[in-house]
Order: sequence, then structure tokens, then C-alpha cells
Amino acid sequence: PEEVQLTYRVAIKDYQRVIPEMFTLSVTYDPEKDKGKNFLKVHIERKPDFVRVNRIHPEKVEFIIRK
Repeated sequence: PEEVQLTYRVAIKDYQRVIPEMFTLSVTYDPEKDKGKNFLKVHIERKPDFVRVNRIHPEKVEFIIRK
């Protein structure tokens, strides 16, 4: 998917500060480690220090490699 959904905790005083642009998520494909797999785990690259992420949905994304 192009987007994933985050469930997070944040102090009430910081709630209005949170915007999607504060987060960067990615997946990493390692040809040796991920050979034969169809799903990759989503990783958080960047998030505000005042936010605690509880859940990423989906946790894994399906991928296809075209040659």
C-alpha cells in the first residue's frame, strides 16, 4: 500500500502538534535475506521524540520484483 496507519500515544499537550509529515516509514529489501519472501516489515525511520508508536498497520507489506 502507499500508506500505512499508525496508532500512537502522545501527551494531550502535544496532540495538536502531530502531523503526518513528522513520520517517515520504509521497507528494506535484502536480496540474500529476503529471497523467496513475499512480504517485508515496515520500519519507522523518523518520528517525533514526544510520540510513542504502539502499532503499524499493516506491519508487513506485500511486494513484487519485476525484472
